[in-house]
Amino acid sequence: MAGSTLEIKDLHVEIEGQEILKGVNLTIKGGEFHA
Repeated sequence: MAGSTLEIKDLHVEIEGQEILKGVNLTIKGGEFHA
C-alpha cells in the first residue's frame, strides 16, 4: 500500500449548528503517519 494516498479537500463539520471545522485540507501519502 505504499503508493496509496488519503486526500481530504475543503472539509466542513458542523455540530448542533456550530461549525467546528471550516475548509480543512489534508493529504497523507502511503507510509506516512500523522497524529
